[in-house]
Amino acid sequence: MEKDEIDWSDIINWELVREIGVMQGATRHAVNKWKQRKMVPHKWRSYLVRGTGGDISWLQFEMMDRARDAS
Repeated sequence: MEKDEIDWSDIINWELVREIGVMQGATRHAVNKWKQRKMVPHKWRSYLVRGTGGDISWLQFEMMDRARDAS
């Protein structure tokens, strides 16, 4: 991994995103696209924060957005 390259798994647990997203009605295909694009659509973020009891936080989404915008 290059010095400036970000390990996205350090920012957000994609397995947990997939689990909660699918439970809330997202397709596995959609969640895979989120991971590939390194972003979660805003309309799904509150479902994930609430569905994980805070294990996924608003701060993680903010960090992910900033890192994606910087790259």
